[in-house]
Amino acid sequence: MKQKQRSHLPFTIGLVLFIVGALVGLKYISDTDKSQGKEFLNQHVELKVNTFPEEGRVHTENHVNYKTFPPTSGDHSENPANYGFYEQPIPFENLVHSLEHGDIVIYYNSSVNEKELKALKEISEITYKGSGIEVVPNDEITTPIVLTAWTKMLELPSLDTKKIKQFIYEFIYEGPEKL
Repeated sequence: MKQKQRSHLPFTIGLVLFIVGALVGLKYISDTDKSQGKEFLNQHVELKVNTFPEEGRVHTENHVNYKTFPPTSGDHSENPANYGFYEQPIPFENLVHSLEHGDIVIYYNSSVNEKELKALKEISEITYKGSGIEVVPNDEITTPIVLTAWTKMLELPSLDTKKIKQFIYEFIYEGPEKL
């Protein structure tokens, strides 16, 4: 009696799918590791950063009158803002909560041109550990670009990606409440 010959096709397809899945997984892990590093941000430039006293850290549902503008610390909403680029203003109370987590908030006013906005949009994709970047419009700022971190502020009269990256390098994930 002749035995049926087994097809190796299902095993081969399964093996190929496993290998492809493993390679995709390794690429994802590799890319994630790269995005979690921050050395690429170190531009070795000196910054003139203003440091302010901490104004508190209590959650509130009320509007807060901050002592600095834009704010660098203080009571805030229990809901932080999400990382990313915004075309509409975000309440300061949400942004200050993000600063508490070590995020960087970059404000821009209407004098910033399309090319500069594109560069800021790319910068808004940077993350490190539990922190990220929020880029938000604010026409009340008199300097075109203002960067804030917890108790820190840097004003830029024009787009300077080296200084922006250096500020992020020095202050991202440095808020008092790390995720």
